[in-house]
Amino acid sequence: MSQERKQMAALHLRLGAKAIDIALIFFITLGLIGLLGVESPIPSCVFLGLFLLSDGIGGQSIGKRVFKIRVIVFRTQQPIGFGRSIVRNSLALSSLLLLPAIINYILYVSYFRILGDFLAGTCVIKET
Repeated sequence: MSQERKQMAALHLRLGAKAIDIALIFFITLGLIGLLGVESPIPSCVFLGLFLLSDGIGGQSIGKRVFKIRVIVFRTQQPIGFGRSIVRNSLALSSLLLLPAIINYILYVSYFRILGDFLAGTCVIKET
């Protein structure tokens, strides 16, 4: 693969993809509660979010596939694997707690890369 620079995914595409993923987690969790009688959906949500709907399969979650964006390794420009996806997505809760600072960081400093991207060595691109 050539080392040409990829176009970074816009913030609205990333947010739309995340909204789809969260909606899927929500509805699957509701289904699990109904079918299995699970009382606390929190472990189910965490499991689904980090593992089943992660970016580790070709660098795309279901939401990212819909919006045609992908998570890649920043240095090699290759789609991320399961391990990098877990590192990247495990910081989701801390990202929510620091939301104002992270939005500022994404928009003005980091070329649309979040803290999880920096730690995992990844970035999100727009597919052509």
